[in-house]
Amino acid sequence: MSPATPKTTVHRPAIRTTVSSPELETPLGSSGPKAPGHTLELNTAISARALSVRDLSVDFTTAQGPLRAIDRVSFDLAPGEVLALVGESGSGKSVTARALLGLTDPVTQSVGGAVLLEGESLLPLSQAAWRSRRGRRIALILQDPMTCLDPLQTVGAHMLEALRAHRSIGQREAHDIAVQALERMGIGDAPQRLRAWPHQLSGGLRQRVSIAMALLHRPAVIVADEPTTALDVTVQGQILSQVQALARDSGTAFLWITHDLAIVERFADRVAVMYAGQIVETGQTARVFSAPRHPYTRALLDCVPQRYQPGERLAVISGLAPSLAGMPGGCRFRARCAQAQVDCSHWAPATRTDSDGSYLCLHPLTP
Repeated sequence: MSPATPKTTVHRPAIRTTVSSPELETPLGSSGPKAPGHTLELNTAISARALSVRDLSVDFTTAQGPLRAIDRVSFDLAPGEVLALVGESGSGKSVTARALLGLTDPVTQSVGGAVLLEGESLLPLSQAAWRSRRGRRIALILQDPMTCLDPLQTVGAHMLEALRAHRSIGQREAHDIAVQALERMGIGDAPQRLRAWPHQLSGGLRQRVSIAMALLHRPAVIVADEPTTALDVTVQGQILSQVQALARDSGTAFLWITHDLAIVERFADRVAVMYAGQIVETGQTARVFSAPRHPYTRALLDCVPQRYQPGERLAVISGLAPSLAGMPGGCRFRARCAQAQVDCSHWAPATRTDSDGSYLCLHPLTP
């Protein structure tokens, strides 16, 4: 595989406490008893975090009753850190992203748990309060930049609107800030680009513009949902390098949602692996890639083509992820796990935390 590029070292508070959490030990749909003796380690210095997520759950309202799409997800994000959220399609990554920004549908989706942005609880906010924070303190970048770019407005009009949504600002000052934002993203001839229409830009330039817009207010957190998937590898690498530098220089934290584990290995400080609506493993990227604890993480890594020699047969993960309507009891990955044991169908695993990260497995892989 390609050598890893240097990553920013993020110093995070180490104040921790271990508490008993029996209510977290049985996921929705579990029919068996709880595995005894497990604890969940929680970080108490949440005010020092850019983002702290605790027991985030999202239920979809259906004719058959509520179905849980996100089940008690917890993680922390430090200032200037890049945390990659990975997993198969349908694992809940994009639903998690929308919940973090208050973009779930209040009629068909209900959200529980806690999301704290620099210590402030977000989930109880009204829609008006959400609008005052969304874009200014927490921002979203989507896979297709045209979802946030109006073809009837120039780049400059988009950026002016984004600036004036959160501050009183004159035309000249707004122009200067917009130019600086484009230049930070490596866009040449920025004043001319402000006069361009979205259709006049390449896909790579449009994505750079969307990232520049997200950075206009230097938010504490940016959630990026597959923002480089549709780009060629050269442009992709350039954007990733620029985002790394911006995280280091501005202190903005990134939650980077992706399927591309090769990108994660080069780019992310930490990684969180999601399966069937749950976080099954977290840790420093180097540790997770070299010594995964959860069998699902191991299976994902075994599917990375760069890990094979020419002519070798690629591994696949057999079977399919469970549907929301048929979530099994016990371990959700057990039907696809090569080392599942009898107790995996009866005991619902609880999150275990050690010095190297956390994992959700009754029989973790040996480091």
